[in-house]
Amino acid sequence: MTKTNMNNELMTNPLVLVIGGLLLLLIVLGIIRAFMPTFSAGLGVNAHFGTIKGGVNFEAFDNQNKPCFVIFKADWCGHCQRTMPEFQKLMDEKMNNVEVITVDSDQQPDLIKEHGVQGFPTIRLYPQGLSNKDTFEDFQGERTLNGFKTFLQRIMNTN
Repeated sequence: MTKTNMNNELMTNPLVLVIGGLLLLLIVLGIIRAFMPTFSAGLGVNAHFGTIKGGVNFEAFDNQNKPCFVIFKADWCGHCQRTMPEFQKLMDEKMNNVEVITVDSDQQPDLIKEHGVQGFPTIRLYPQGLSNKDTFEDFQGERTLNGFKTFLQRIMNTN
């Protein structure tokens, strides 16, 4: 077999073409990400994270500036276990002006660290979205559905 025939076989091999295409895609996405830091194709460590009732697409929040009301929790935390039923009620309401999400310390330890969470539960409103981790308002109120709604109404009306 000549060198030319071997090169032709390699270039027509479907596996080589797929791997080459994926490498090219990763390079293009890397270049785009360098110039547009908020761009994401869903290819990241935090691409998806879950809630108590199922998956939530993190990238959908990461790329939007929509306010996010977030509970950072741990399954072993008693305070979290008592708070989650009330927080879940708020999540079930599907509010239009704010995303209500859960971040689990076991499933997203990097996200917990990135946001400087020291204790559980930590409940915060990120008025400019979860990706703007430096701008947030800590929730210190009553951990009930009414307490969460009152806090959100007060903050969202003043911002």
